[in-house]
Amino acid sequence: MKENEIADTIAGWTQAEAAKGKMLPKKGEEIKSELAEGRGTILFDGDGQPVAYCRYLVWKPDLIEVGGTVVDPDPAADKRRKGVGTKVNLETITKAHRDFPKAIIIGLTENGDSQAMVIKMGGRMKTKTEVDPVLWELCAKPGQECFHLQSFPDCPCTPFDLTHLARKEEIR
Repeated sequence: MKENEIADTIAGWTQAEAAKGKMLPKKGEEIKSELAEGRGTILFDGDGQPVAYCRYLVWKPDLIEVGGTVVDPDPAADKRRKGVGTKVNLETITKAHRDFPKAIIIGLTENGDSQAMVIKMGGRMKTKTEVDPVLWELCAKPGQECFHLQSFPDCPCTPFDLTHLARKEEIR
């Protein structure tokens, strides 16, 4: 599978999940850009097919958001609830820590499935006021509504500190 096909496949997964209200949709070009900049992580199965994706965003050099996690939604692929989402998140957290070792790494969960995964990973739940307000820019701007069509502080996203989950060793 070529780079464009992989990015388009992952974008299709995000669009399917967005239709269910579980995440923001992405375009293939966004995913290609995140990968080219070293901010995206793809997990592949033994046949070289993508099974999961996660990326990090740099809000400030000392504040990183890890998210946009998606696992192949095809029931025939049977990849969900097997630790794949956790693995791609941990690899992305490690990559973000390697690139920005002094940064606080935050995850914002948008739905119950994401929140359960982050809690199981060991994420430390924070209140919205405990994290840098820059994370709420999309919700706080006048006339700008967050993904859930609610303005800050009513956005249902829950922040988690993930900084302590970064592994010290390099990703291979």
